[in-house]
Amino acid sequence: DPQITLMWHNNADLDLYVTSPDGCTIYFRDRDCRAGHLSRDAHANCDPEMPPENVYWDEGEAPRGMYRVRVHYFPACNPGPTDFLVSISINDIVRTYNGTVENRNDDWEMEFEVE
Repeated sequence: DPQITLMWHNNADLDLYVTSPDGCTIYFRDRDCRAGHLSRDAHANCDPEMPPENVYWDEGEAPRGMYRVRVHYFPACNPGPTDFLVSISINDIVRTYNGTVENRNDDWEMEFEVE
């Protein structure tokens, strides 16, 4: 089961969206989609001390196939360009991806496969 974590270090309000192979998108407005869950919507109040956003599935319940990860720069706090790290853990193998969103409503996307 994949676990996707989004981390950054300022008061920007970034949002993690994860779409599973069955078309279910988990994000701040739909935190529980079938067996997938968003643990928290971090920085919604522009507080830089919030823990990271994290999407995970109940054990043994994640569908196989292609997943899409999107990081969206929500316009609420808008401190300027924001560097972030996306971590994807599958079967104790962790891969990390660095990215930057420039400003309001900017997006970053990537895909990965669960076999």
